[in-house]
Amino acid sequence: MSSLAVEPAISLGHQPLESLARVQSDSLGLIVFGAAYLHVGIFEPATFASSLIVQIFAVVVSASYLVVSIKYFFIHPVIGSGIGLVCFLAAAGLAHT
Repeated sequence: MSSLAVEPAISLGHQPLESLARVQSDSLGLIVFGAAYLHVGIFEPATFASSLIVQIFAVVVSASYLVVSIKYFFIHPVIGSGIGLVCFLAAAGLAHT
């Protein structure tokens, strides 16, 4: 009969909960970011069009979420983050034409 040897330093009990908390934290941040820029886009579009800082912040945060989604998530978050980044880049480009 054989037995399974488990390394005492491995903690399987906390890993799923920590992963779930990280994913939900990233998701909440993306929802708040998206809601804030949706508000700006609908109710204050001149703010986005006239402020280079607001545009750069949108592109940098969107690009960072794309990097995080490529590294840690599956294909659907990558597609969504990529589409968001392309939209922010297009909006920033159109603001300067």
